Order: sequence, then structure tokens, then C-alpha cells
Amino acid sequence: MARLIGTLGSSPGVGTPGVPTSVSATAGNAQATVSWTNPTYTGKGGTVTYRAVSSPGGFQATTTSSSVVVTGLSNGTAYTFTVRAETSYGINGSYSSASASITPALPPTVTGGTLTSDSTYYYRTFTGNGTLTITNGPVTMDCLRVAGGGTGGRSYGGGGGAGGLLYSASQSLNGSYTIVIGGGGTGGNSEPTNGNNTTFTSLTDSIGGGKGGQGADAAGSGTGGSGGSGGGGGAKTNSQSTGGTGSQGSNGGTGYRARGDETAGGGGGGHSSAGTNVTNGTQVPTGGNGTSYFGSTYAGGGGGGAYYYGNVAASGGSGGGGIGGSQTTNGSAGAANTGGGGGGAGQNQSGNGGSGVVVVRYTKSQVD
Repeated sequence: MARLIGTLGSSPGVGTPGVPTSVSATAGNAQATVSWTNPTYTGKGGTVTYRAVSSPGGFQATTTSSSVVVTGLSNGTAYTFTVRAETSYGINGSYSSASASITPALPPTVTGGTLTSDSTYYYRTFTGNGTLTITNGPVTMDCLRVAGGGTGGRSYGGGGGAGGLLYSASQSLNGSYTIVIGGGGTGGNSEPTNGNNTTFTSLTDSIGGGKGGQGADAAGSGTGGSGGSGGGGGAKTNSQSTGGTGSQGSNGGTGYRARGDETAGGGGGGHSSAGTNVTNGTQVPTGGNGTSYFGSTYAGGGGGGAYYYGNVAASGGSGGGGIGGSQTTNGSAGAANTGGGGGGAGQNQSGNGGSGVVVVRYTKSQVD
């Protein structure tokens, strides 16, 4: 009589696997990622494979892990998923309860501006007017808006104030957004002007930087203009003149004039610090500093114009602020697409304000 080799109850791998729990699904483009908690398996040896099945359609995928991607789904169709454990000895467990329903869809697309990226984010930079368009959104974005910087003042005038800088994190955007980039104020040999606003549909406008005050022997006032950041005060005969007040940045510095060889305009305000105050004609009226986002610094104030024995030009603030003019040099313009304020003039021409910029940032994982 033949000897019985073994019984079902003692063979390797015997034992029905348990039921997976906590089944969930995340929608993708014509696919879904299904995840679950594996049950405890007490069988002796053998391999356990997990099978995820869609309803409707019966699309399937298997894995030995606790997550799998099921492909072949139709975008716009709602699906649920069940999972069971299967052993390499042909013993299968029961199917789990169904996951919550998910609906696969095309990923969002984003257009507009100049596209750059790093390992985590996409960036879209607008240096001129344009449209940001998001389809199949929403997409969560961080939005930086910088307005145009103000012009520096002439004839020992104050530095121009930086354009207003606004940063709005985690904005949920979908559809089309019109972006208008504010230009910098213009001056040279003319009356200085404020910078222009930058606008972004549905978000708060960033305000143009204040103009620098003119000196006492030029047309206009010695008081700097108000704006995103205030313009520096110009030199004013036998007294100090006040700088402008910033609404989305810092204030401009005061100017000073006691006599012809003790003359200086105050520094323009930057986004994060005020322009230098001048209390005597030999001080260097630097512009206030800007603020850094996404690896670049924006909205620095312009240096004030000065004439004094050292004949040294005043530095603009970090973030594109123009250099102030000395006895022999013109004030320089604020850097383009930073919102930097223009430099004030010593005895020559003042610098124009720098144009504004808009930068939006969003994670690659939302659209890839």
C-alpha cells in the first residue's frame, strides 16, 4: 500500500492569508495608486502576492508590497478598488472592503512666463505683461509680485524707493490670470516720478516705489515720495527734509543741506530696511536693502545723491538699488526686473527706477 506523503494541514505554505485592510486609492492620469495594510500570514513558507482589482472594468495589478499602480483606467470614470492576498501554493484570501471612489484625470497644465526649474519646483517668471493659465487645476502656487522702483531726485536728491513687494504663499489657482508688470519711474534731467504698480488678477496689487526728493536748487520738493517703499528726501537749504513713507516696504531717509559743500539726499527705502538718514553733508546716504525669494533679492532702495569732499557715490541697497551720483557722476538706474529704486543725483542726472517682476512657484509633483 502506497504511503501518503503529506496532508493539506501539514504541507509547507498551508494557511489561508488574512484580508488586507485600510484600502485607499489616489487618482492619476488614466491610473490609480492603490495602497493597503497587509494582513498577518501564519503559513509556513511560500510567497504572498497581493492583487488589486478595479470596479468597474476589472483592471488588475499585483505586487508583493503594500502598494501598486493600476493602469488602463479611463479618465473621468469613477473607480473603487478591492485587494486580496494570494499564496504561491494557490491558497487565496478573501477580497477586502472597497476603497473610497476616485476619478482619474489629466494632470494640470500651466503656461505663461519663462519656465525654469530645480529638483522640486517649477518657476514661471514674468518680466513683461502676460497671462498665467492653469487648466485641469487647481494648482497650489507661491506668488511673488514686485512693482517698479521710483526715480532718484536731481541736484543732491534722494534715492528712489523700491517697488512694493508682496509674497502670497499657497494660493490655489485655476483658470487665466492677467499680469501687468510695473515699469520704473523716469527722471534723468526731469522731475522724478513714482514707479508703476504691478497687478495680478485676484491678488493684491504691489505699489510702485516713491520718487526721490529734489534738491533745493532744482524744481520740485525736497521731500521724498510715498509708495511701495518711500523715496529719500532731497537736500533742502539750511534744513533737513523728510523721506517718503513706504506702504509695502520701508521709509526713505532724510536729506540735508547746510551750505553748498555739505549736501546730500537721503537713501531710498528698500523692502526690508529704510534708506540712510543724512544729518551732515559728509555722510554716505545708502539705499535700504531688499528681500530674497527663490534665490534672488528684490526691491532694494536707491542710494542718495551727494557732493562732499570725498566725492564718493552712495551704494544702492541689495536687491537692485541704483548707485547714487556724486559731484561728477550720474545716479544709476535700479536694476531691471527687481523693482530697485533709482540712484539720486549729485550735480548731474538721477537714475530711473528698475522695472518690476512676477514669479510663481509650484511643485513638480502637481503637474508631472
